Amino acid sequence: MLFKKKHIHIFIVDDNKTYLLALKSSIETAFLNTQITIHSFETGEACMNKLNIINPKIVILDYLLNSKISEAANGLKIMEWILKECPETNIILLTNEDNIEVAIKSFKYGAYDYIVKNESQFMKINNSLMKLFNIMRANSEVNRFKNVNRTLLYFLVIQIIAIIAVLSLTNSCIK
Repeated sequence: MLFKKKHIHIFIVDDNKTYLLALKSSIETAFLNTQITIHSFETGEACMNKLNIINPKIVILDYLLNSKISEAANGLKIMEWILKECPETNIILLTNEDNIEVAIKSFKYGAYDYIVKNESQFMKINNSLMKLFNIMRANSEVNRFKNVNRTLLYFLVIQIIAIIAVLSLTNSCIK
């Protein structure tokens, strides 16, 4: 088997608990054969408390997170914190409004994708996740081949050193 499947942790951050459960169910159904664990949070701050403990590969993050706690940080601020702590994390930003300024800011801050919540949102999120899984798989293969090449290079260097040593001994014995 070329690609060793790794367990992928996904965080979903949305202040709407019903939406959290529906999205979690959609992802679990779409990726039954993928080793994932989904962690749900109703605030960005709760997400940040678990970030360094679990180190998710993907965070699906709502832009507006203040429906229950008015002082809660918005999705862009949480994204900034996440990428500062875990720069390898891929973030999909969700929003209720198709706002070009928020979209531009999200990509500028480092979002992988920006999805507007509408009737096709779950399909778009799952498509985005599929692309991310494919990228992760490809990166894993690249790293595996780098390690194989590095090992071969070390082996070749040792062989060359051994050949040089044998030739040196042979030359000294001939003289």
